[in-house]
Amino acid sequence: MSNDQTRQHLIGTWKLITAVREEIASGTKTEFLGPNPVGYINYGADGRMLVLTVGSGRRKPAGPKATSAEVEALFRSMTSYGGTYSIDGDEITHHVDVSWNQSWTGTDQKRVARFEGNRVYLSTPPSLDPITGTMSVRTPRGRSRRVRSRRSEGDRLVGSKRDADLRAGGPERHPFVSGHA
Repeated sequence: MSNDQTRQHLIGTWKLITAVREEIASGTKTEFLGPNPVGYINYGADGRMLVLTVGSGRRKPAGPKATSAEVEALFRSMTSYGGTYSIDGDEITHHVDVSWNQSWTGTDQKRVARFEGNRVYLSTPPSLDPITGTMSVRTPRGRSRRVRSRRSEGDRLVGSKRDADLRAGGPERHPFVSGHA
């Protein structure tokens, strides 16, 4: 697939279906955001991208102000970043200029995209997990789908990071599955 074809497939917003992490040392695979994560990734025609993913089962703070422990639990169950992106064959590089985890700001996050029908799978090369520090790789599993855009141009893709499977096509065009660097 050419860079232009990959770009055309990616443009829009993708909804996360699943996110799987494989620890290099043990080979253990986990759904690191839980069985029903929520998330979106948007690739704009202007070359900018944004990601927000949160784990399933997040607890609302008990009171009007979150405690330190509640804040930490909420922070550790999400990822969010934005910047520009570039495409080289099946490799998509996210050039991060803002991030929930300041250690990612100014970095390049590489993803390998694989399209199957109306899905896209995003996986990462082996890397340190930003929360646990464990060496891991995100590999495609599960599915994701594209979400209908509310813009007049019609349906667009929606995706996210981490080994993601994104699905596009039909009225619900924006799912994805992700892996995480």
